[in-house]
Amino acid sequence: MASLTPDFAQFEAAWSRGENQLVYMRLAADLDTPVSLYLKLAGAARDSFILESVTGGELRGRYSIIGMKPDLVWQCRDGRARLNRAARFDPDAWEAQQSAPLDSLRALLADS
Repeated sequence: MASLTPDFAQFEAAWSRGENQLVYMRLAADLDTPVSLYLKLAGAARDSFILESVTGGELRGRYSIIGMKPDLVWQCRDGRARLNRAARFDPDAWEAQQSAPLDSLRALLADS
């Protein structure tokens, strides 16, 4: 049976310390593809994504990451960056970033 990592006790301890963390599960993909799992898990959810590793022009990746329900969203459109630090609870709480988009992204990454 597949289990989540970290377990709940480890997750809760890290959460109480204010640490960001990934929760993951290892799956054998005998019957599903990463895209079919993404569609089942995230569907048309706002701000969801799938990242896949592909090396050497292979058709299948070794790792796939599905993300959904983010706490924070950084976005750049038409050369202007904006940030939503409450994305999970308020999808419209955008803050315009005054700096250039790459500078804004670098600052966000430096703070995380």
